[in-house]
Amino acid sequence: MKLDCDVLHLVMQYLERPEILRMMHTCRTLYGLGIPFFLRDITYDRVSGDVRLDRYLLLKNPDRFTHVIRLNCRYEKMPRRPPNLLMDFLRLSRRVRELDIRVDNTELKVQDAMLIAGLPDLRHLTLRGPIPVLEVLESLTVPLKSLEIHRFSFP
Repeated sequence: MKLDCDVLHLVMQYLERPEILRMMHTCRTLYGLGIPFFLRDITYDRVSGDVRLDRYLLLKNPDRFTHVIRLNCRYEKMPRRPPNLLMDFLRLSRRVRELDIRVDNTELKVQDAMLIAGLPDLRHLTLRGPIPVLEVLESLTVPLKSLEIHRFSFP
């Protein structure tokens, strides 16, 4: 049976991650076609640590970071230092359009905030926690369609 890659590519656009993953397990062709769709929406939750497959696919070929379109980062109960993985994502994922960052018990440095502002395709930004919002907003060079800021204090 010959697979029509254009049709499969079109179908994969509308599938959720579990369905894409099931298709990727069937053959090498679908595995290769599925990677960009599987990596388009990444959630990194430091607490759960359930990002092994995402991490494997990204680190196997760092060019795959360009497939990340939506990035949700949750850093909770961390030591008081900036999370390095977030900075790696921001340096390598230059096509991020939607970014949602929640940081608890740590504060991002100004130079880290500049990485957020330097994302060329960024259109939707949500900042939660002690993030240098003013530096991010002053440095933005792209027109945002939506912006949410949630500042909260810690006991």
